[in-house]
Amino acid sequence: MSVGGKIKLALFLIVILTIVGFWYVGKKDKEKKTVDQQKIYADIIRRDQELKLLVAKSIANASTSQLESLAQESLPKSLNIKNLKISADNSSSTLKEYGLTIASILKPYEKVRENEAEITLKALENQSQISLQKLSTIKGLYETTSAEMLKIKVPKGLADYHIEIINSLKNMAVLLDNMRMVLDKPLVGLQSAELYTKELSAFYASINKISDQLKQAGIKFETGEGINIYMNT
Repeated sequence: MSVGGKIKLALFLIVILTIVGFWYVGKKDKEKKTVDQQKIYADIIRRDQELKLLVAKSIANASTSQLESLAQESLPKSLNIKNLKISADNSSSTLKEYGLTIASILKPYEKVRENEAEITLKALENQSQISLQKLSTIKGLYETTSAEMLKIKVPKGLADYHIEIINSLKNMAVLLDNMRMVLDKPLVGLQSAELYTKELSAFYASINKISDQLKQAGIKFETGEGINIYMNT
């Protein structure tokens, strides 16, 4: 992960802790905390000194592995290239046909759309179940795309990247279900949102690898024909 990526992730986690804290305080009766505890957290969250403490204590009571398992244990078993229809033909015509096919499957991803993790965070902040309904639509898109990707013939040299895309799509579909529970199970929802951002980056990275491989093979497409997606990271 790049330095920029680590910074973004750190900021993301800070936002998560802050929002979860406000949610928790809104759901539970406030408990009186000691003066020492208030001093420790006064510089972290000034508007409500109890807020960060409640969240920090909840997380401190669970090990890192437990937190990670909240979302990871629900992920589907990864597929491998044995699940693909692999073609031994790596001719230019076959590669171009594959490129056109995958570009057609990924056509819906050309549209500008809001980042799904941001949707989850905003829904939690505003306590909006309606906002989370957007995730159901996106989940449906992922399921359709992964099913279509499994149907097509894949040139052997691109099989690894192709299966990576499918696995990311399947993982993101499950994580979106978890993210939709963020109002009732904030830790599960937000931990899933964190994993989701990683899967989304992996999804785009695999697509870029395929595009690069096609370019290196000298495959050229007419304007509007090739893979062209909007990266909503």
